[in-house]
Amino acid sequence: MSTSIGGQPVIGKFKPNDQQTIDFLQKHAVFAETVRFKELDRKEAFYRGLEYKHQKTDWFDKPADQFETISAEAVFPPGDMATGGNVPTSEKSAREKRPTAPTRRARTTTRRYTDLLLSERRKPQIKVMGDPDTDAFLEAVRKKAKFWPMLRYARNLGGGMGAVVVTVHCRGGRWSYEVHNAKHCTPIWEDKRSWLLGGLLIMYRTQREENAFDEEGKLVGTEMVDYLCRRIITKNDEIVYKEMALKDVMDDPANSWIVEEGLAVSHKLGRFPGVWIQNTAETQDEDGDSDCEGAYETIDTNDRLIAQMFYGTLPNLDPTVVTKTDPHEVQQVSDTTGLQKGSQHAIEVGKSGDAKYMEMTGAGVTTAISLSDLLRKQTDDITGAVIPDDETMANAQSGKAMELRYAPMIARADDLRAQYGEAIEELMRITEAIARMFLLAIVQLPPQADGRKRVGKFRFDLEPRTFVKDDKVVTEDQKLGPGGYISLEWGPYFAPTEDDNQKTIKNSADAAAAGFVTKETAARRVGPVIFGVQDVDGEVQKAREQQEREIAKSLPGYGDGGVGFDDSEHRAPAAGAGGRP
Repeated sequence: MSTSIGGQPVIGKFKPNDQQTIDFLQKHAVFAETVRFKELDRKEAFYRGLEYKHQKTDWFDKPADQFETISAEAVFPPGDMATGGNVPTSEKSAREKRPTAPTRRARTTTRRYTDLLLSERRKPQIKVMGDPDTDAFLEAVRKKAKFWPMLRYARNLGGGMGAVVVTVHCRGGRWSYEVHNAKHCTPIWEDKRSWLLGGLLIMYRTQREENAFDEEGKLVGTEMVDYLCRRIITKNDEIVYKEMALKDVMDDPANSWIVEEGLAVSHKLGRFPGVWIQNTAETQDEDGDSDCEGAYETIDTNDRLIAQMFYGTLPNLDPTVVTKTDPHEVQQVSDTTGLQKGSQHAIEVGKSGDAKYMEMTGAGVTTAISLSDLLRKQTDDITGAVIPDDETMANAQSGKAMELRYAPMIARADDLRAQYGEAIEELMRITEAIARMFLLAIVQLPPQADGRKRVGKFRFDLEPRTFVKDDKVVTEDQKLGPGGYISLEWGPYFAPTEDDNQKTIKNSADAAAAGFVTKETAARRVGPVIFGVQDVDGEVQKAREQQEREIAKSLPGYGDGGVGFDDSEHRAPAAGAGGRP
C-alpha cells in the first residue's frame, strides 16, 4: 500500500531527510504477506504460467507434481505421494484440480503488448535536442547496459502485475538498469500526484537448502530455510542489509536491520535514482491495471473446459468392442481368457450374433471446442489483445489494413506508450544527472613516487564515439555536451508494405509536379520514412545538382571544354578577328 510521512497536517510541504525515510521504512516494514502482495503474486503467477502450480492433483486424479512433464518430483517411484498431495483425490472438484494443457493466455497477451511497444523495430527513438554529444553518450549507455532488453523485461512485469520499478546504477564505471518486482516494494512518495519516489524498501524471501540436525545435533539430511533480503534506496543513499533467516527476524524485528557495509553506498544524487511505472494510469492506487485485468476468471474457465474435453476424449480414442452372441451356439469366453482383438484373432459370435467397435461421435468435443472459442474471444474482447491466425496475416495487404485489424490493441497500446514513454524519458534524465555528478567529481589517484598527490577524472566503461568530421572518420571517448530537452519519438506500429511505399512516392511526386506542394515538402514526406534520409534539405540539394549534371550531359558540347551547350552564334569575335584586342 502507499506510504507517506507527515502525521498531523503542517504548514508548507514536509520533506523528510534520508534518515527519517530509512527509520520510517524500518519501523513500518511488514514481514508477513499482505493482501496487496497476495493479489500481485496471483497476477504474476498467471503471467509466468504458474497459475495452477499450487494445485497438487491433476485432471486424472493423480498427484500432479509426480506426473508433471517437468517437475523435481517426477522422479518419485509410482505410488509415492508428492508433497501436499495427501488429500483424497476422490473429493477434488474441477476447481481444485490442475488443468491439462492450459492456454497460458495471460502470458501470451502480456508478451504481445510488449512486442507491440518495444520490439526492435517499434521501440522509440530517444533524442537530446541540440546536443549531439549528450545524445551519443546516452545511446552508448543504453547499449552497454542493455537498456532495451531490461525495459522489455520491466514491461512484461508491469503488464503482468500492474506496476514495476526500474532504478539506474553506475558502479566502477559500469552502468546498469535494475528491474524490481512491485510486490516486493514499499514506496515513500516525494510527490504522490506524479508518483515521484522519495524512498523505497525492497524486501523479499528466498530459500536456501541447509543441513538439518536432530535434537541431539546429529545430521539427518537437508531442509529448506527461508531467508529475508532487504534493501532501502533513498534520494542520497542505498543500504543493503545482511540476509537473515526469517525466523530470526520474526523473533527480534527491531534488531534485525544489520547493514552489509561492503554493499552500502551514499550516492548523494539528491533525487531518487529510479521510477515507479504504472502499467495504466491510476490516481488512487500506485498499482495500475494489468494487461489481463478482468479476464482471469474467463481464462481459468476456458483452461478447465479444455482439460475436461481432453479427459473425455483421450480414454475414448481406443474404441470399445461390443459383441452380441447367441448363448445356444457360442460358449461364453471365460474371465481368465478375455477377449482378444486384432487381425490374428477371430471372434466367434454365432449365427445370430454380431461384433463391432463403439466409437465416440465427437458431438461433445465439437460443442466444447465452440464454447472454448467463445471464451477465448471473450478474453480477447476484455484485454483488447489481437492474436490473428496465419490466414488473417496473409490477407493483410498493407500496413493500414494491419492497423485496422489491430485497432482494439493499438488503442490500449497508445495508453501504454504514454506510461512507459514518460518513464523512459525520466530514466534518461536520471542517467544524465548521474553521469554529470561523476564527471564533476575529483578522483584521488595513488600518489607519485615522490609523494606528490595525483588527481584524475572519472572515466566510464563505454564504447568510443565514431563520427565523420571534415570528411574524416573521428573516434573519441564519449562526453557530455551542455544538455538539452530529451524527446521521445514513437514510430508506426506496422511498417508500410512495398505497395504502400510505391503509392506514397507516386502521390508525393504527382503533388509536387502539379504544384500543390514544393519538391522539398514531398521529399520530407518520402525521404525519412521510406529511405531513412535524415538530412532532407541536403538530400534535396544533392538531387537538384545531380539533375542539373544529367541535363548538362545531354546538351551539345559537354565534355569538349564547352559550357555544356552551343552558344557560338552569340560569342564576341576573338582578338584580331574584328573584336577587341
